[in-house]
Order: sequence, then structure tokens, then C-alpha cells
Amino acid sequence: MDQELIELAASADQALHIFYFGSDGHLKDKAHQVLKEIHASPRAAQLAWVFLSDSSKPAVAHFFAATALRDCISRDWDRMSPEEHLSVRTELFKSLVVYCRAERFLRVQLCVTAADVLLRQVACEDEAGVLDSINLLELTPGWPSPDLYRHTALSLLTVLPEQFSSREFPGSCRNLVRGKLQEAIPTVLELLSTLLATTSSASAPAGQGNAETAKSVLQCFTSWAKFGIPLNVIEPLLPAFFQATADDTLFEVSVELLCEVIQNGDSSRFPSSVRKFMELTVGIFGQFQAAASRGLVEYCERLSRVVVAVGESHCKLLVEWRNSQEADISMQFLNFALHCSTLKGHYPMDEQCTEGMFYFWFRFFEEVEKLTRPDMKQSLWSSVASPLLQSLMLKVQYPTGDAWAEVYTCHKETFYAFRGDAADTVMYISRVYYNVMMGIFHDMLSQTLAKPSPPWQPIEAVFYVLRACSDTAAHFDDSHENAGIGQPGLMEQLFRRFLGHLPSDPILQHTLFSFFCTYSEWLRQHEELVPPVLSLLVAGLQEGTPSRVIHMAVNSIWEICYECREQIIPYLDQLVAVCQSSVLAQLPTCRIRLHEALCCTMSSLPPDHCAFYARQFVAPHLQQLTQLCALPASDDVQNNIVLELKLVRAVFHRIDPQCEDFKDRSAEEKKAFLESHPISLIIAEDDVWTTFSTVVNSWSHCCEVMQAFCEMLEKLAITLQEGVLFRLPTIQLLLGRIDDTSLIRFPIAVTARLLWFFQDGAAVPPSFQQFIARFSPLLQLLASDPSGSPDLTMAYLKLLSKVLKLASGWILSADSLIDGVAVLTFLQAAMAVPEVDVVEEACTTLVLYINEVEKHNLSDYLWQHTAGNLLGSLLSALLRSSSNRQCNSLSNVLFALYKHFPLQLKSALEVVFESIAPFPLVPAEEKQKFFRLLPRERSSKRAARDGVASFIRAVASVHRSV
Repeated sequence: MDQELIELAASADQALHIFYFGSDGHLKDKAHQVLKEIHASPRAAQLAWVFLSDSSKPAVAHFFAATALRDCISRDWDRMSPEEHLSVRTELFKSLVVYCRAERFLRVQLCVTAADVLLRQVACEDEAGVLDSINLLELTPGWPSPDLYRHTALSLLTVLPEQFSSREFPGSCRNLVRGKLQEAIPTVLELLSTLLATTSSASAPAGQGNAETAKSVLQCFTSWAKFGIPLNVIEPLLPAFFQATADDTLFEVSVELLCEVIQNGDSSRFPSSVRKFMELTVGIFGQFQAAASRGLVEYCERLSRVVVAVGESHCKLLVEWRNSQEADISMQFLNFALHCSTLKGHYPMDEQCTEGMFYFWFRFFEEVEKLTRPDMKQSLWSSVASPLLQSLMLKVQYPTGDAWAEVYTCHKETFYAFRGDAADTVMYISRVYYNVMMGIFHDMLSQTLAKPSPPWQPIEAVFYVLRACSDTAAHFDDSHENAGIGQPGLMEQLFRRFLGHLPSDPILQHTLFSFFCTYSEWLRQHEELVPPVLSLLVAGLQEGTPSRVIHMAVNSIWEICYECREQIIPYLDQLVAVCQSSVLAQLPTCRIRLHEALCCTMSSLPPDHCAFYARQFVAPHLQQLTQLCALPASDDVQNNIVLELKLVRAVFHRIDPQCEDFKDRSAEEKKAFLESHPISLIIAEDDVWTTFSTVVNSWSHCCEVMQAFCEMLEKLAITLQEGVLFRLPTIQLLLGRIDDTSLIRFPIAVTARLLWFFQDGAAVPPSFQQFIARFSPLLQLLASDPSGSPDLTMAYLKLLSKVLKLASGWILSADSLIDGVAVLTFLQAAMAVPEVDVVEEACTTLVLYINEVEKHNLSDYLWQHTAGNLLGSLLSALLRSSSNRQCNSLSNVLFALYKHFPLQLKSALEVVFESIAPFPLVPAEEKQKFFRLLPRERSSKRAARDGVASFIRAVASVHRSV
């Protein structure tokens, strides 16, 4: 070895020792970086052969050498001659002989590298086939024993199809390699079946080595099954595969193999082979029962995967019987599936076996729904669907007594997820058997309620699963098939049984309210049920009710108010009183939600009636705001003011009488509609704005209060569809305080949210013009130190982006409200901020700015302020960029400049490249490459941008070296 290779080997040894055996995280990261650099080194292949030739080195060094060798072969293969290809394969085979007793991870990695070489040889047509090369492995001298050769050959055969699936081949080579592998399938199957028969025969010697060989054979079968072996070809081997499931050592790998075999995409072309597979699956039902009787739930769950694998692709065959023999196999298979679903797990935490079957039942009932023969549906109900439904209804019930309180939270979450999946399965059943299913539910409830002290768990389970069946109920329940003329439907009967009184258990209350919430749309068609449902929900909003139940009751009222507005109107007074109750005063979120629900209902009233109720809603909050503003400032007072403002915002936002043809009306009609709007009638009163002015004067120093105030006004402005804010004295007060740093975010928010009022050419109110004009000096002030307040810089960048999108004339016009030079100065400064997000936002805003110049004929004006300072700032930022993301954002600005100023930009860049360090040190060919990248069309813009970024990084590298 020369000195360079010796030093490289020493560096690799040291880095490997630190990376695998060191304890210092920082040193391990540095060692990992060194190893990556050695991987990419031109002499990595030589180093790998040196390591592999020294068997005294640790296994991690040999593993590193095998992975490095694979990367080098992948990189240099096309430059190697056929003779060199053969030499590499020969040396790899020798290494496989040397390390045939090494740790498994090293043997597998060497086999992966060898398989990669064999596939590449086939792609280059260096060899006739992959098996010819594997046969040469046996002829390699030095094998300690035939068993070691057999294990190594099996490993190589196993990774071959896996490597084919994981790597790319150029052009038509992939079809060529696939064809060669497919040609090898018969020989591979013959070899593997012989080995499997040898290891599992009665004459085979017992021992760990024999079991490991059988396991390797099945793993190899699995790998080739994933590659794609037709089911009819592998059918003769199926009995041996199923027999292997009885061996504890082979159980896991044989189950995986069976799943891969039946899930093959082409298996549906061979229905007779699929039925044979089903018949063999029925044959292992005894194993399942024996494991279930011993409580081996995990074993049963893994065995049930075979059943699920059949269902994913072949459920159609289970309901298509051409003769009694097929019907008998199908029913036995379904009985197996049913036992998998009804097996009791570690309730209520772990029901893996049942949960694994849910997808099977989804596919099965999907096929049953397509059946046209009622007798077949009835047969499947009595034999499959009915027992499955009864089992699921037991499994979704909460445990009795105090058992639930002792369950860990994480296990409760698992149970909740299981219940959701089980309810979905009941929904699949209801699509086919809605009538009989509802009959069972009625019987279940009748039997439960007939008991002296009826348990709540079965009742809760019924309502829980029925939430998932709301669409089915809406479709079936009111048809004449399910209800006689003048008789209520099955779902309506269920409703009426539980509207008399509120259950006492909180879990049942929550589920019942959730049930009402889900069926709110269904209630719209059954308006006579709305009053009793509403009474039951209001009864749940009492002292002592858990907050979780109150939240669900409020959500249900919200949904019912939205769906059944007309039916709710007679109960508005009662609900308004509930909204002001002490219970909801302790739950602000619920109170706001209920406010919004009632406001939606009020929108159905005539404007004057709506305004009457709205005043009732707003008046208490105005009084409360006035009282709070008179109190000494504190966190509690601040939070209460924010809450009251949110409640008022709900009124302004949700009270919105429908006017579907508003856009098509004339200006006079729009004005008349808006003037009669309930909100317009409310804000016309002086006490509203007196209160708002009090809030601003007392709390303008608090950003949280001002933000809530701003959001309230935003909803008001959106509701009234006009720039009403700028006519109001409170807004004038706020806009006049733009210089107050504590309020700076407020005018930004106001501006950004109200820009859309003027995007269609509407006249900008004079007060707002004055407000916008004051942005220029603030931008200049901020540009002097943008990194001092990156949050504020980001806020102004987002504001400028919205201005450019909706009202670019404010900046780029003869009578602009904002000084364009001040904007450019600010953007230049923002590009120098260390925060990557700020630089990206500055680049996005600058691209918008540049793209808008054509609309306003300001190209010359912009270039005058771009050629020097802006271009210099851009290139400086590119040199400083620390990430690809930041570099690409800055490159986008460069492309935008080139789009509008190709000649000027090229001339300016030539000057920069020749006179400003470090650009003169960059090779001339790199500069020419850079200029060729600029004029790329849109289709290749990304490649060009990446090229520019790469060039800039090269320049930055020169800059750092200087």
C-alpha cells in the first residue's frame, strides 16, 4: 500500500472505532462525517479490498468495506470493462467464503453487494443468467462445509429479487433483468422445494442448524413471492407452507410467506388455486382453536393474518358458490374468520385479533351488498353477520364496576380507537341488514331496560355504534320497507324511547349527546323530535355536569341550530338564558360556541326581530366591558375583556341574513339591504361605540386586547360588505396611533384584513390614505436595524406581500401612498437578517414587487434602484446563505430580475464578476455556465435555479478560502 492509502485506512479505523464504540456524541458525529467522506473518496474501492483481505479486523470494519464497495461499484460500473466485472465478482465470492461464519449483518451485506454485481452483469449481458453465476459460487475454493455454502447461497438467492426491486436500471435493462429472473424461477423453486423437503422429512436429523436452514428456505421463498411467482406455479408447495406453521421455529416466517403468496397481484387469475388456498387455510383452524384455548392471543392474531390476506383480494369468491363443495369451503372459511373476530383479547386494552379482521369484514360486506339473491343474503346473516354483530356489541361496551377507573390512560386510548373501528364495521353490516340490525338493537334495549337496575353499558354501546350509521338511517329508515304507512321508522322509535329523561351516567350522557349531534341533519326531517331533544340537551347544562359532557351538549345544540333553524326559533328565549348561566360562564369556549349557534338561528328571523335578539345578546357584554374597564388592570381583567370581545365578535360574525343574489343586485338595492341589516341597526346606537372607545382608551397598551378588538371589527366589516370601519371614530383613534410601538401590530392587522375592500378599484377613504402614507417612514426606520425585531420585520413583509397582491398601485404608481424606494430599502435590509424565514419572506415579497413593475410601466425606475444596491445586497446574501432553501429563495429573485431586465442584469453581473471579490477568482467556465443557466424556460426553471444555487455555493467556497 502507498502512503496515501495507509493514511486513509488509519483514518477509517479511528473513525469506525469512535462511531461504534465512542460515547461522545459530538465526536461520533464528526466520525460519521469522516466515514461519509471516505465513502465518496476515489480510493474507497481500494480501501474496501484492503479491509476485506484482512480477516483480523473487526466486523464493523468489514461491514463498512462491503457497503463502500457497493457504492463504488454503483458509481464506477459503466467505466469498468467486462474483465473487471468478472474480477470483482470473483473477489466478492472469495470474501463470501472467508466470512461465511461471520456475523449475520456482515454476511447479508456481502450478499447484497454480490447480488448487485450479478444484476448489473445481467443488465450488461455479461452473463447468460444469474443462476449460472451462483453456481460458480459453489466452485469457489475454501468452503469449510456444504452447510455453510448452502446457507450463503440461500442468502444470496434471497437478496437477489429484493435488490431488483430496490434499484433502478437504465432504459430497457429492467425488462431484460426481470426476464432473466423469471427464467430462473422454476430452477429456484425446484432447489428450494428440495431443501425444504430435506429439512422437514422424517429422516432429517433434528437440530438447530436444520431448523435454521428451513427458516432460510422459507425466507427465500418469501423474497421470490414478493418478486412475483404465479399462484398456480407455487400451488404444489402450498401444503408444505401450511405445514410449516405448526413448527414454532418456522411459524412467523411461514405466515409471512403465505400472506405474500395469496396477495400476489396475479393470484385472482387462478380461482381454483385460491380456493385450494382457502381449503388449506381452513385446515389450520385446529391450530387456531388450540392456541385460543391456551390463551395465546398473539399467536392467534398472527395466524388470522392469513385470513385477512385472503379477504383483501378474494372476498368475491366467498360469496360466489358454483356448487355445494365451494359453498362448504366458503362457509368453513367464514367460520374461521368469525372465530378470529370473536376471540376474546386482553379486554379492554388489547383486541389485536379482532381489530386485524376489520378490513376483511369491510371487503366481505362490500361484496355481500352486491348480491342479488335474498336467500344468500339471509344465509350469510344467520351464519356470519348476526353472530359478528352480537360479538362486536359486547366488545365495544365499557367494563362494569370499577374496572374502567383502573385502566391506564394509554390503554384507554387504544380502547377508544378499537371502538371506532368496530362501529365502522357495524356500519358495513347496516348497509346490508339495516332492518334486522335495528330489530336486534330494539330487543337489546328492551331486555336491558326490563332489569330492576338496568346497566348503562349496553345502552351506551347501541348509541355509540349507531353514530356511524347515520347515513344508512337517513337512506333506509323512512322507506316503506322499514315502517308501515303512518308508523314511525325504526330510528324514530329509538329516539322516542330515550327522550323522557336524562340518564345519570356521564359517559352515557356524552354518547347520547354525540348521537344527537351526528343525527342533526336527520332531525331536520323529523321536526317533531327537535323540542324533546333540545330539552334533553339543555338539561345536560347543569351544575355538576362534567365539562366534557357540557362541551358535547353545546356542540349538539350548535349542529341542531344550524340544521333546524326554524324549529329552534320558539326556544330562543330559553337558550339565551342558558347562554348567560353561571355554568357556561366557567367554560368560555362553550359559551362562545353557543353564542354562534344562536346567532345562526337568529339569521332566519326578519331583520327587526333579529336585531331585537341581537341587542339582547350584545347589551350584557357591553355593560360588562364598561365595568371591566373601570377596574384596575390585571391578568384576570384582561382575560375577561378578551372573552367579552370574542362574544361580541360571535354576534357580528354569525348574524348574517341570507341574500343569495346579493352580487347581482344594483348598488341601491345593496345599500338598502345593508342599511336594514341587523348589525347595521345595532352599530347605529351610540352606546356601542362609546363602550368600544372606552376599551381602546383603557387598554390600547395591551396587544392581546387590541388583537381581540381588531378581530371583532374584522368580522363586523366582512358582515357589512363595505369599508365601514374608516367612518367610525374608534377606528380613527386607533389609526392615529400608528407610531405607538405597542400598537404597531394592530394597524398591520387592520390593513391586511381590509385590503380586499379596495382591490376592485373602490375609492380609498382619505383617513386610510393618511394612515397608509405613514408606513414609509416606519419602513425606513425598521430598515436601519431589521434584525433588532425580526418578528416585526416579518409582519411588515407579510403586509407588503398582501399590498402587492391586492393593491400594488399603492406602491407602484405615480400617486403612490407608500414610497417605493423605502420599500426597496426595507427589502434589501430584510435579506441581511440571519433568520432564514425572514429572508425567504423578503425574497417572496421582492419577486412580487419585480413582477408588478410591468403593470405600472416602472421598469426603468426599478432598475435605477436595482443595478447597484439591490443587486449587491442580493449577491452578498447569496454568499452568506447557509442552506439550500435560502439559496433557492434568493436565486428566485435573480431569475425575476433576469425576466424583466436580461441585458441590464447580464451587464451588471459581468462588472461584478470582474471587479468585486471573490468573483474574479472563480474559473471562467463556471461563470459562462452560470450565464447559460439564466435564460432557461419555465419547464426547466427548477434545474436552472439549482444550478445557480450550486454556482453561488462554489463562489462562496472560493470566498471562504480567500
